Amino acid sequence: MIKNIINFKYKDIIPEALLLGGFALLLFTNQISNYSSSSYLIKAFSLIFAVTAVLVYDRKNPRLTELIKSIPAQHYIIGLFVLIVYPAITIVYSLNPVHGLLKTGNMLISNIPLILFFYYLVATFSPLRKMVLVNGAIMTGLLFSLIVLVFYPFNHYEFYKFEPDRLSHVMVGRILGICYLVILLSIDFDKRIKAILPGVLLALIGYASYLTALRASVLGLGICVFIYVSFIVWEKKDWGRAGIILGSVVLTFIAIEFTTKYVSTMPEERFGSFEKLNTGEEDGAIKARYYLYNRAVELIKDNPLLGVGYGGYAAKGDKFVVYPHNFVLEAYSELGAIGGTLFLWLIILALYRCYKYDRRLFIYFIYPLILAMFSKDLTTNGMLMVVTAIMIIKDQRTGDKD
Repeated sequence: MIKNIINFKYKDIIPEALLLGGFALLLFTNQISNYSSSSYLIKAFSLIFAVTAVLVYDRKNPRLTELIKSIPAQHYIIGLFVLIVYPAITIVYSLNPVHGLLKTGNMLISNIPLILFFYYLVATFSPLRKMVLVNGAIMTGLLFSLIVLVFYPFNHYEFYKFEPDRLSHVMVGRILGICYLVILLSIDFDKRIKAILPGVLLALIGYASYLTALRASVLGLGICVFIYVSFIVWEKKDWGRAGIILGSVVLTFIAIEFTTKYVSTMPEERFGSFEKLNTGEEDGAIKARYYLYNRAVELIKDNPLLGVGYGGYAAKGDKFVVYPHNFVLEAYSELGAIGGTLFLWLIILALYRCYKYDRRLFIYFIYPLILAMFSKDLTTNGMLMVVTAIMIIKDQRTGDKD
């Protein structure tokens, strides 16, 4: 890692780091889902920082104007109609129009910039950016893994509230998941001896992810690893790479088996709750989702064609019943069969094009797709929304192939 950094001048590395940092900040703040005035201020600051990073980078590497002009007009129209215009129209009959306006504002200030930013990152991708990205993921993943291992600052038994000494297991779990996937999909495993260290790092980050007890994240990572290993075995015939990855998974399971009891019993209890489904003994998070999912299904049954309007799922006066924690149920309950199908079609088509464009990107986007089935709402699942940027990528490629 140090050798790679030395090979490049710091004046080249800093703009790349700022660019990726701006995107990471946008992505992180996008997940704030309380729609308070402070959250909008934070997102506005993030947007200003991100735009500044792009403009500074583009001064020395001018591509921004060219890339914006190269996007076909129909893509702008389709994207704006599905993501902004149609949902905004449904506010007219929404059961909670105020919340619908808040969601529209969040889409404009957070999601649309994220999509365009990701498009810019992919269209201008380079070996230098890959190096900065991977090293950043390694350092971030290692830092948050150590924080989890040393402090374990989570409390899963009550609603999250900000405290200086208590981190959100959702935020930390998602950060670790992104770092894990960047390392998994970007590290060169061809040099078997040197690949052992990244393999151990994957085991460490995987173990820390388990300790966060963010069940959707662990499920998503497991599915992504399975798909990636299957791909490199069946199509690449790369048994060495598959062996290193599977070895890291085995190390993770060993760590879980022998050390969980010395750190906390919380993860084992959280994951063990799946064995209690339909017994009436599920934990609070699962019970809450039963209620939220059922409410969405009832709204869909009562308003199948047009839905209850953008923001209409949010029960007035109830700060907890705001969204169903499932983007499909939310889309169909609020936007009806018309809007829900349009939204789902956009995501599926983008994933398909992503599969054709670069398998590694496709595998990465499986992760936020799974997360979006269990947490956040339509406008705070930016990790998934950015996949739509692949719709406007033409023949550029994301750098070197496997």
